[in-house]
Amino acid sequence: MDGERVFPIAWHVNYWDYLGWPDPLASPAYVDRQERYVDIFRTGMYTPELVVSAEEERASTTGSAVANHIDAVMANPVTVSTTVWLDSEMDANPLVASYAVDGAPAGTELWIVLVERAIVREIQGGENEGMTLTHENAARTFATAMDPTEGTLEMDVPDGVVRENCSFIGFVQDPATLALFGATDWHLTE
Repeated sequence: MDGERVFPIAWHVNYWDYLGWPDPLASPAYVDRQERYVDIFRTGMYTPELVVSAEEERASTTGSAVANHIDAVMANPVTVSTTVWLDSEMDANPLVASYAVDGAPAGTELWIVLVERAIVREIQGGENEGMTLTHENAARTFATAMDPTEGTLEMDVPDGVVRENCSFIGFVQDPATLALFGATDWHLTE
């Protein structure tokens, strides 16, 4: 990973809500994305520990295992240049993100995800009851473009999002395999 940038996104899902605590960061749209991985990995519904460019890592409980997995995926150079920036006032709703992509393979799509950092939640039920968790880069909303060259995308922002703690993460992916071709980020406060 030397010199390379990694853009993690936490996609909170609601299919664990039956354990006693509905995740307020979850979205049915994130479950839809998870179901795409289920099809690709040919498994039943579960939550993988780590997915790097559509490659799954189940036994990544150590930092070195995660780093090795990321290094293996990054061994293949990315040739797509992706730029994303805020094209509206930071407090606007919807937010308008502009993008420019160079070198995207035909048939790929661009995703722009609004992620929020430093979300602190006191867990009221389920397996983590009584714990206080801090969430980083939690997906809060997203938009997609099926022709990733240049343009704008609008995103409705959920109530309660602290925009000063938010960034856009933009990435180009193959819609069939979810393999990534390029990614970038842009902090809303830039």
